[in-house]
Amino acid sequence: MVIALFWCTLNSVTAATFAHGEAFATLSTEALHLDGEARIAESHSPIAENRTRLELYVGSDAKSVIIQSVTLRVDDAPQFSYEYNEDESAALQRGGLHPLLNTELERGDHHLNVKIVAREKDATYDVLLVGRLDDTVSLADAVSRLELRFSNRGFMNLFRGASVEIASWSPAP
Repeated sequence: MVIALFWCTLNSVTAATFAHGEAFATLSTEALHLDGEARIAESHSPIAENRTRLELYVGSDAKSVIIQSVTLRVDDAPQFSYEYNEDESAALQRGGLHPLLNTELERGDHHLNVKIVAREKDATYDVLLVGRLDDTVSLADAVSRLELRFSNRGFMNLFRGASVEIASWSPAP
């Protein structure tokens, strides 16, 4: 009798937990779906005539390094930092792009201050490479897409240095 009662209780708890798990999974899926719809709506929302949407991405053409972090400051706004996990760093190393910033700004000139920190992939000791960019960009389009590309090509690679280059993407005609 005690075993049968325990078995019924265990089955009831398991069924309730399973039902709760399904409800949680459904809510999680719905939340992700709503978040995706909100991001799409935000990226397609009309922008005032004197404003631009800045979409800033991080990439790398340095195949022998693992990007660890990026620090960004736009104009006088507070500094923003992002630390990459192993999977994100591996994706950047394979040519992926990380969407770092999506914000609205006044059209015109803006100052970007960027620092990207990486380490050598197969180094026997931890060698940090730091690429920096301190530049002014002119944003005139309704949407401005810029890529911050970490590089250690040519002489930079010989002297264990790095740089951050900026590229502007324009929509195809």
